[in-house]
Amino acid sequence: TAGPTILIDPKGDGMAENYLRAHAVRFGLDDLEENVIHFPIPEILPGFSFFNIEPALANGQRRDDAVQQKADHYEEILKLVMGTERYERATVAPGLIKTLIKALFDGEHGRENGQYRESTDYFAHRQLENALDELWAAGPPQPDLGAAPQSSDEEVTRSLRRQLQLDQSTFSNVMGGVGNRLSAISDDTHLRRIFNNTEPQFDFRDVLNDDVVVLFDLGDLREDAARIMTGVILTNLADALQENQQVASSRD
Repeated sequence: TAGPTILIDPKGDGMAENYLRAHAVRFGLDDLEENVIHFPIPEILPGFSFFNIEPALANGQRRDDAVQQKADHYEEILKLVMGTERYERATVAPGLIKTLIKALFDGEHGRENGQYRESTDYFAHRQLENALDELWAAGPPQPDLGAAPQSSDEEVTRSLRRQLQLDQSTFSNVMGGVGNRLSAISDDTHLRRIFNNTEPQFDFRDVLNDDVVVLFDLGDLREDAARIMTGVILTNLADALQENQQVASSRD
């Protein structure tokens, strides 16, 4: 069929190696080298740059839409990692995570929030953790809005201000809920490497129109890790397909 073929092997039963051999026999070693992209995870990670909206902006997507889509995408990953019920158990934390993501992507103040970076169009997961630390330090008992992450978006600023107006106990509970959810990524070695990457080394957008095979071999991961990695891969693919469809519709 035209376009890419995406193969995900979660079992480690030799399917990936057998496919590579079969492809080489059928199409030749040169074709294997040129048209098959193989990721034996965790030895070689796919190199997604998760918190990066540069490709979306380059494809003509509105900045607000790209940021919202990225925040929603991250939420889906956290639900996969933690389980939806556990993730949604805290009523305030999920919304505050999205607020911090929007603050880091803010076109005017984004580079001032979290750790230094060259562009407001991307950041590493550790910078999201840093932005949470900034908000926590700015909170009660002596709240200081000026020390919290800043934003040119009135709704983001209002959301952060409301957190700082909470009593110290409630504020600490909310911040702890956010921290526990971010730790679901930070505490996993492989996920942390993926989400801290800011230099895209693989992007599904680059192969959507190519006749290539992309093979993800998850056989060396434990079952839970393989399930989560599959979710990361598929949500990145869905993100690229959705954006590609939006671009095609705008051109029509």
